[in-house]
Amino acid sequence: SCNPARYTQHNGVLTINSGVSSQVSNISGVESLQGCLTLCRMRDCVALEYRPSSGLCRPVTVSKGSSESRVLGTEPGSEVFKLKNFDAVIFSILSTNITLLFTSTSTGQNGSIQQTRINVTGCYRIEIAGAKGGSNYGEGKYGGRGALVAGNVSLTAGSVLSIVVGQAGGHARSEHVGSGGGGGSFVYRASDSEPLMAAGGGGGASRDNHGSFTFSF
Repeated sequence: SCNPARYTQHNGVLTINSGVSSQVSNISGVESLQGCLTLCRMRDCVALEYRPSSGLCRPVTVSKGSSESRVLGTEPGSEVFKLKNFDAVIFSILSTNITLLFTSTSTGQNGSIQQTRINVTGCYRIEIAGAKGGSNYGEGKYGGRGALVAGNVSLTAGSVLSIVVGQAGGHARSEHVGSGGGGGSFVYRASDSEPLMAAGGGGGASRDNHGSFTFSF
């Protein structure tokens, strides 16, 4: 049986992220909010707008893909309802659509801090790697690999993350000297510099030894 109670009223205007594909149906002649909620439930919609003055019911369904942002509730007197787990549903679609890859922005001591903004509250997967250490090819010694670190982090919509991607260590200019260590990679909140994840770089090769490997977890 239909269960309109799975929806909750939303106060104000509701915007549906353009990162998902959304479809709006305009159904006229709906005599009550309860009827609109039932239609929404039957169509497996995520949100609806009901306009009592005209009897217009506007259920919205979403799927993978992208489209223009949908805005519900701009009409005076309209009522907007959404799934109780609306944010989780939208996030689950967005998280399957988007993977962000950040790489080093330069070489050596140069480079810049990169940033990204979180649009939907939820649990995010972050995977980072420290850079490889430099090698001493003249002595046949190779730089160590950086650490690989991965984990899930709860993030709030509107948060800005700062990302530092380690640069690879410089190779030895002469077979008689050591090479540079790889730079570490870091992810932290821009607002308060709270570290979320870090991965150390690999050791540089010396004349006699390969560079050390950094533990991964």
